[in-house]
Amino acid sequence: VRYLRSRGFEAYGIEQSEAVLRIECPDLLNSGVVEPGVLTSLPYADDSFDLVFSADVLEHLSPDEADSVVKELIRVSRQDIFLSISLKSHTKVSAINSSDAFRHTLLRPRSWWEDLFGQHGAEINSRMIWAMQETDTFLNPTELFDCRKEGDSRYGGWYDVCVVN
Repeated sequence: VRYLRSRGFEAYGIEQSEAVLRIECPDLLNSGVVEPGVLTSLPYADDSFDLVFSADVLEHLSPDEADSVVKELIRVSRQDIFLSISLKSHTKVSAINSSDAFRHTLLRPRSWWEDLFGQHGAEINSRMIWAMQETDTFLNPTELFDCRKEGDSRYGGWYDVCVVN
């Protein structure tokens, strides 16, 4: 939000944690540009934004919130929604050793997310999705540790998730 506003764009934001706002960006909180709120009930009118952007948020929702949040994102979007949703768990040691609050609680495959957004009328831009993909490289099995299964068998199966040195 700060970056966009510094370049002349009108931008607003929601942060679920008021404590984070007070610590990380009190200027945005005090000016009302970013406000505390919940994604299941956004404080904006229908079709308020040309672009709705979210990065590394939706994978932290509880499964029972997903449908409501998707409806809200689509409701406030007039045109485009650009999302970065992690499809796998943390692989950084610092994240794994931190509080469980930083764990991904809604790991689902891309097809699940596309189906959910599609059910609510969103058109999926497949060319953009593939243009933005990370490219996995081969990892030597000796570089992996703390491997475990994550995911949900109802939504594409279980995934091997490992910490990488």
